[in-house]
Amino acid sequence: MRIGVPASLDPDPLEEAFRFKNMGADYLELNLTLPLPEEDELLDRTELVERVIPLPVVHMPEINYTWQETRALKEVIEAISSSSSYRKTFVIYLFGRKQASLWQKKRLLSEVLKIAEDYDVPIAIENKSESRAVFRKVFQALPSLYMCFDVGHAHLYFPEPEIQQFIREFSNRIIHLHVHDNFGGGSDEWDLHLPLGMGSTKFEPLIKEALKCPKLRTVTMEEICFDDEYMSLSLKKLRNMISQDDSSLKTRMLQVK
Repeated sequence: MRIGVPASLDPDPLEEAFRFKNMGADYLELNLTLPLPEEDELLDRTELVERVIPLPVVHMPEINYTWQETRALKEVIEAISSSSSYRKTFVIYLFGRKQASLWQKKRLLSEVLKIAEDYDVPIAIENKSESRAVFRKVFQALPSLYMCFDVGHAHLYFPEPEIQQFIREFSNRIIHLHVHDNFGGGSDEWDLHLPLGMGSTKFEPLIKEALKCPKLRTVTMEEICFDDEYMSLSLKKLRNMISQDDSSLKTRMLQVK
């Protein structure tokens, strides 16, 4: 199981790459924000970083699901995928920065999936406050879509038994995890992205359940922390939790190889 951390690659991509690699991260998850960088700049930075540490996951910016923004996402997926020597996972939010109908979101997501299928790269939709019923409708309409399950977001809105049910129901869709802590709260303003152990999330049973997902390959520790010591401790804590229940996953990965 590979464990990574998010990175913006700005302003000094090499400094970020060496910093997180020295902390023990296996990879970086590239976090893109609007406005998106020019294609040449983006590709130059990713190529530079990948000389130091892999970038297997690209987190796309939260959008309003307009045709213009959807086209921009497609162009980024095409540019990165065509220049990469290995398959990357692209993470996209289901809900945007303003409300759009579920029908409109599914229609525009289908456009993103077309370009992803051309390059044989997975698109993983990330949960926020959406219920399992919402995701059932989305996956029924878009069978080639995968899921990035965000444990921190789930803890904001749902009790532990419901989170476990969420993971079980979509276990064949979950290919990537986001892990960070908070105190619950029921709204995005409480989405604190704390280091592990600084909130009230009981990670052990949730990680144990997630490791049963047959297609899970990467876990990003998505905390907002400017203290390298806390980051390093969180990475070790997460790695220890995973190593306790990871034997079956290691067997699956060997079979894939």
